[in-house]
Amino acid sequence: LSEDLMDVARRELGETPDVKEAALSQLRQLIAGEPLLECPLDEDFLVKFLRGRKYDVDCAFKNIKKYFKARMEHPQMFQGLTPQSIPFDTTCRKHRLLTVSRKNDPEGRVAAMLNIGAWNANICSLNDLF
Repeated sequence: LSEDLMDVARRELGETPDVKEAALSQLRQLIAGEPLLECPLDEDFLVKFLRGRKYDVDCAFKNIKKYFKARMEHPQMFQGLTPQSIPFDTTCRKHRLLTVSRKNDPEGRVAAMLNIGAWNANICSLNDLF
């Protein structure tokens, strides 16, 4: 992360190197305690769940289990799912489903808004949209 993003993570998530390492260690221990859960243990993968739950390790672990349960129960939703496979141009840009702000927020981040009311099932399915 850039210095600015590290500052945002510290302020908004309470992320510090010590907090991050402790949370990763705890999360890896929880995952190790679930022998049937085949989950990557690398930092890049796990930190996404930790940041999504503001470093609440128990909540992050629950989300990981839900994620893999969804992948197991609905493999068709994830089959061939890559950024390139999502029909972004057709579904979002041409039909004005997604609007991206011309100006960044004070932190320099880009804001995007999804206009779900503009979604048309004849153009793409809800599964394709999400």
